[in-house]
Formats: sequence, structure tokens, C-alpha cells
Amino acid sequence: MQFESKDVGCLAIEYYPSHIQLTKLYLLPNFQRFGIGTFILRQLISEAKDKEKPL
Repeated sequence: MQFESKDVGCLAIEYYPSHIQLTKLYLLPNFQRFGIGTFILRQLISEAKDKEKPL
């Protein structure tokens, strides 16, 4: 996963017909507490709601 052209962590999302599964969300310590993880989770929650699937 990159932010402003820098590697900041790892993200893995699996899409299934019945649900969306977040399997990995890792942020390097230097990039934690800047809202990056929160932003990703909020986007994923919004996507799941739009598709009417559990996350």
C-alpha cells in the first residue's frame, strides 16, 4: 500500500458473492496515527453498505 508515493503498509481485501472480507491492514509505525487506517476502513464500510454486503 502506498501513500504519497511511499510504501506505508499492506492491505488485503477479499470480495465474495455474499460478503467483503478485510484480511490484512498493516501500517508501518511511522505512518500510524495520521488517519490513514481510519480512512481506509471508512471507505470499505461505505463500499460494503453501497453493495448491501456485510464486511
